[in-house]
Formats: sequence, C-alpha cells, structure tokens
Amino acid sequence: MFPLRAFVLLLLLGAHLSAQSFAYEGAWSRVDADGDGQANENWVYQLSFTATATTTITFDILASERGRNGSTATRDWNGDGRLTVVDSYLMLFRRNNGGNLPTNPLFQNDDQGKLSDTNGSVDIYDSFLTVSNLAAGNYVLAIGQFITTQNRVMSSQEGKQGWQPWQVDNATPWRLDVSSSRTLTNLAMNPTANFIPAPEPHLWALLALAVGGALWWRRALPSLQPRQPLA
Repeated sequence: MFPLRAFVLLLLLGAHLSAQSFAYEGAWSRVDADGDGQANENWVYQLSFTATATTTITFDILASERGRNGSTATRDWNGDGRLTVVDSYLMLFRRNNGGNLPTNPLFQNDDQGKLSDTNGSVDIYDSFLTVSNLAAGNYVLAIGQFITTQNRVMSSQEGKQGWQPWQVDNATPWRLDVSSSRTLTNLAMNPTANFIPAPEPHLWALLALAVGGALWWRRALPSLQPRQPLA
C-alpha cells in the first residue's frame, strides 16, 4: 500500500513540474530599420510561444535603472556602469489560423503603476502583465517602448522585423521574466536575446519529501502489521 502522504506529495510535484519559468535578457540598440541611412530606430522584440493548455501567465519587465515620479531608487541590474531609463510596453497577440497576427492585441500593458513585482524593478514604468486562463494556442508577445503600436509589431508579417523610432539611450538593457502555470513550447525570440532558464529549487524539495515519505512507510510497515496471536 502506497502511503497517502507520499501520494499527495507526488501529485503536488506533478503539478509543479507542469509549470514553467524562464527569462530573456536583451538590449534596445540603435539601428537603421527603415533604410534611410540613419540609425535612429530600434527593434520591437517578439517572443513567440505555444501554450499547450489553458494557463495563467505573467510577463514581468525589468528595464529602467532609475526610479521616477518621486522615487530616487537606482539599480544597475546588468552591471554595465550606466543607469539607463526607458518606458517599456508589452502587447500580447494570438496568432490566427493562418499564423498571422490580428489587428488588435488580446492584452497590453504600459506601466505596472506600483512596485509590486518580484524581479527588482525600481521604476513604476516597467511593464507587468498577468493573464489568467489564457487558452491553448500560438502567441506573440511584443516587447517595446511606449508606445509600441500594432502596425510596427505587425510589420514582421511582411518579412520585416517590427521597429519603432528611437526613444532611449543606445544599448538600453531589458529583462523579461516569464512564469506560466502550464508548459510553454516553441519558444523563439526575434531578434535574438539571451535565454535564462530559471532555477526551480522547490521542485527538488518536493521530490525529496515524496521520496522520504516512501522510505518512511517502507521502514515503518513491519511495525504497523497486525501481530499474529500466540498459539
């Protein structure tokens, strides 16, 4: 008989194993996106992914390194010796049956409004977007600066990467932390950014508890068996 405690722990472990978290790090740099000979635009990054089942998903931007609106907090989170400022913007699209993006995003966010995230933002203008019960399907998250318009994101449908007029210092870094209650597949960032798998120490802790419960039951089983009456 398998112990109830170990069984419950294994169920919890299975639920956590279906969850996923990771991050990307990149930088908005000056480019000549419109071909006019002047490098005064920057790319709108696009994260493509597939939700394998209905999920709750969070996108958390870490970008600005100086607080605003009365905040004097600073954080050189990428360690480059500079304190850059940017107003990030997120748009989430669902691809249609033809693989293209619709005219309007499903969800979007400019500012988180308050420092309630967990990735260490010091500026309320860092974006933060949580979507509950996101249906299974193919999606694109646009990562740009205020305001990233739909037509700039959708220019990639014409074989070109989305871009927008330059608004920030050169090589302004950004980090996107993603957490999903269900597994995401077909991850692809365009342009390329550094992919950072997030450690999941709690999974190992749950596994250790489950294994420990099973071992405890195995050792305790002889003492729990009913004793045979003496002849």
